[in-house]
Amino acid sequence: MSTLMHMSASDPTRMRRLMEHARLGESGPEESTLLAELDAGRTGRILDVRLEPGARLTPTSPLRPGAVVEVLEARPEGARHVRIGFREYSVPAAFARRIVIIPEPPAAPAPAEAAGLASTRYEVLLNKQSRGFWRLVIIQRDNGAIVSSTSYDDTTQARAAREALRAEAATLTLEEFRGRHQLP
Repeated sequence: MSTLMHMSASDPTRMRRLMEHARLGESGPEESTLLAELDAGRTGRILDVRLEPGARLTPTSPLRPGAVVEVLEARPEGARHVRIGFREYSVPAAFARRIVIIPEPPAAPAPAEAAGLASTRYEVLLNKQSRGFWRLVIIQRDNGAIVSSTSYDDTTQARAAREALRAEAATLTLEEFRGRHQLP
């Protein structure tokens, strides 16, 4: 994982960037949100990185206005695991609350997917974290975003949960599965 650095809140080009967005007819600050509020599977473009005076981005930082950010995993406290370009980064909650994003509208489901089974949209995987510790994840097939994650310390229980979720995904409709597991 890479470490993300800071940009000054007094960035002299901030107003120029906002005016450029307005000129191009793109979303302005009134439609922006914080990275910490973007759900897993959503994508957005960085509008600004707001930090304490004197803090700066390193020359190699991916956190540049205009960079496309894809949220792979969203934790309840606000921390995010994101993809920028072809690299993945863990963004702590306190830092994610300082990154202003213009969210892209959620993609409409494919017609076959809308009426189909949950297994056409989601994959259920079991990952071994370390000896005796497992992580059961539900992943969106179209973008690889982790939309649900549960940890287990019992191998038999973890495997049984995986098989139960896979059976549900193979038999429930997409909407039923989403509702039951509170998925996007």
